Amino acid sequence: MKKKKKLMVLIFSFVIGTSILGLNEITYAADTTSPNFMTQYSSADKAKAEAYSQERYEIWTKNITRSQKKMINSYKKNSNKTNKLLVKFQGDIRVLQQIAEQPGADPKLVKQVNEIEEMNKLIKVEENKTPQTQTIYTSFNATDIGFASNSDIKDGFLNFDEQKINTIIKYLKMGNFPDFRVGNLLPSEPHSTVNAFFTQRRILIELEVPAGTYLAHLGNGQTIFPLDYGMKLTDQAGT
Repeated sequence: MKKKKKLMVLIFSFVIGTSILGLNEITYAADTTSPNFMTQYSSADKAKAEAYSQERYEIWTKNITRSQKKMINSYKKNSNKTNKLLVKFQGDIRVLQQIAEQPGADPKLVKQVNEIEEMNKLIKVEENKTPQTQTIYTSFNATDIGFASNSDIKDGFLNFDEQKINTIIKYLKMGNFPDFRVGNLLPSEPHSTVNAFFTQRRILIELEVPAGTYLAHLGNGQTIFPLDYGMKLTDQAGT
């Protein structure tokens, strides 16, 4: 009897684009003179990746307010409430804006919608355009891509339900991000197999980000994309 392959984390490779249409119109390329800049980092490059991320973060936040910097830093956490709201509405800011504009709208919701609009503007500045093609890693859990719960893709305690993998691929093959997508320059933490298992973010995406893409750095190796970006599947593998 053939032994089933154990699948702890699914790994996919994607190309990123604006609303899935690509970024061919972008010609701007930022300065690449930083000694820490690399188009792709390995786990051994952690110090360089974090140094480059800090450089870019300082350039980005040099002229913003303290409250704006506090808002930006809140996106370093998966528990960010505004990002969770975006996921609930699959990143459709237009629907949220319509709800917020209704008479008697929840003031907390109105505040979150205003934050989304402000955050999007803050990310989409010239300083945050990628100087060259850049590899970024990001991860999803089952509910991020439309499943009712994370247990929907499990087979027992540890493994994926292999019959659901084709469904996962179908969900991911092409689509817009449901939030301000946070990623990392490094392929290891926070995307290691152990960490992915405990956080349930077990679908790992390797993104090929074209030059000229808006990509902000959070200063610790993490990155963040604005809204209206999406990805297209180019390769897949399960490990």
